[in-house]
Amino acid sequence: MALRNIPVPSLPVPPTWFPGHMNKFTRQLPSLLPRTHIVLEVRDSRLPLTSINRSLQEELRNWREKQRVHNNPICRHIVLLNKSDRVPSWGVSPFLSLMEEKYPDQEFVFTCLRDVKDTKKVYKMLADIGKGYPRLEAINVLIVGMPNIGKSTLLNGLRNQGIKGPTPKAVRTGPQPGLTQALSNRVKITESPPTYAFDTPGMMLPFLGHGPSGAERGAKLALIAGIKEGLYQSESLAEYLLYKLNVLNPSTPTYLSILPAGSSPTTNLDEFLTLLAKRMGMIVSGGHYDLQRAATFFVDWWRKKDGVSDSADADADAAFGWGFDFQWPVERQGADIRTLMEECHRNFEDHVETEEREGGMISDAQKEKKIKEERGQARLEKLARQGINPRKSSSTSSKRGSKRR
Repeated sequence: MALRNIPVPSLPVPPTWFPGHMNKFTRQLPSLLPRTHIVLEVRDSRLPLTSINRSLQEELRNWREKQRVHNNPICRHIVLLNKSDRVPSWGVSPFLSLMEEKYPDQEFVFTCLRDVKDTKKVYKMLADIGKGYPRLEAINVLIVGMPNIGKSTLLNGLRNQGIKGPTPKAVRTGPQPGLTQALSNRVKITESPPTYAFDTPGMMLPFLGHGPSGAERGAKLALIAGIKEGLYQSESLAEYLLYKLNVLNPSTPTYLSILPAGSSPTTNLDEFLTLLAKRMGMIVSGGHYDLQRAATFFVDWWRKKDGVSDSADADADAAFGWGFDFQWPVERQGADIRTLMEECHRNFEDHVETEEREGGMISDAQKEKKIKEERGQARLEKLARQGINPRKSSSTSSKRGSKRR
């Protein structure tokens, strides 16, 4: 029997994870973009909205405007939606139609970057663009996106396609976010036309937000391993994952394949983890089932399963959502998918704009820092009006203190 009432779990406050190397690259980006011809932004197909970095989008918008003013020949912003095998195919066309309407300055392509065919597709796109500008000495490509989204995998794949003979990995890859901690040197990815790419550190949001929306944003990113491991308890992620898989396929959610035969869909985390631990033989001393181990197994299983979407057996009329960012009420089930996606996108944009306007995307610590900076600036301006040079003033005070000692 299909689930109808699927309760939203209570989620923990999202952690702040914005290491120094991310902050450093954020400062480097404005000086790097003027030398860039093509931006390849990698997002996760399951989180096509959540994996948007708003500050990055603002920088790219400014870049496009400046390129137009200076009549630069190439200014392409291509969004690669990676791990396309993890979303049901019935939502791909409506989503592309929506994005092309909302963001005409961007190009959207669904890819699975571990698949050589898709890497070849991206390589051919870059080569075709380059052939249109034979007078350019070289074309520079910047690969950007959130952590652990597939940027380094893309760069290595493009290099293998474009450079003949055995080529070592241009950059390291791994399952943990934050592996790339510095802007890479220019890596040649095609000979003709000469095309070079930069791999970049993942750009996480400095703060994920307050309240339920911030908590859910954090849980989504943690599930795709976009946040440093250990900042979330496995049970919290397992509870949110159980909720989303029930939303995507209320009749036959994909987790049934790892439960004992004959199990039914459930919204109860303890019941689910007990069944999973029983199936996997996860028992601790005293004969109790190891629910924490089962939660970790569940999240790892979902992250590693390949080639099967989270609603593989459900069609558009059976699901309450598509991916982890598009979700509609039960009473809207069966409506036109393009219309449902447009409603979800409008709600998302309205909510983000409200958050930004009300300061919801700035942490309390960031607010305090901003207040201190404003006070410091006001003090400098006051001294300047009084004809006092603050540098000379501080230098004089320092010398006086030195004489006393």
